[in-house]
Amino acid sequence: MFFTQLVNGLIVGSGYGLVAVGLNYTLGLARVFNFAYGAFYAWAAYAGIAIGGALAWGGHVNYVAVCLLTLIVMAVIAALF
Repeated sequence: MFFTQLVNGLIVGSGYGLVAVGLNYTLGLARVFNFAYGAFYAWAAYAGIAIGGALAWGGHVNYVAVCLLTLIVMAVIAALF
């Protein structure tokens, strides 16, 4: 139980860290606050949940496939916007 919560905390914290690094990178180079990172992060979370729900066969989810498909979907969305 403790190990599972530790891994979950590290995964969520890594996501928050990536968003923070993106915001700092944009602010440091362009001197502009770019809040689109938060919106893009939320879109990716919703896309991952939707794809995970669509790929749940018999209650089992292939997390590697969900991550890869979410990455592809978000790359397409990023290219469109």
